[in-house]
Amino acid sequence: MSPFSKYKGKTVVLVHPECPHCLSLKERLTSDGRAPEGVVFLDLTNDEEARALAEAFDVRAVPAVFFVTEEDGKTKVCKLDEKMEKVEACMEVEHEQ
Repeated sequence: MSPFSKYKGKTVVLVHPECPHCLSLKERLTSDGRAPEGVVFLDLTNDEEARALAEAFDVRAVPAVFFVTEEDGKTKVCKLDEKMEKVEACMEVEHEQ
């Protein structure tokens, strides 16, 4: 199974602890220090899945925002542009049968 399938239906945000824009986005999206339901923050400094996602999409700046869906038995991961207005790129990952 794709390691990203557990994020199906969620928004995934790649962050770095030394990134001021990441902190700003986290503060805007969180209440009481908790992420809203459906939003997952992955830290590039200590999360293998975050690094794999960054590598797969050639992420060069954070925060980077993705959404994960499932279509026809495949996990589909899409990266949003920097303004979070449109899809920049998508990849499909097949589930193991």
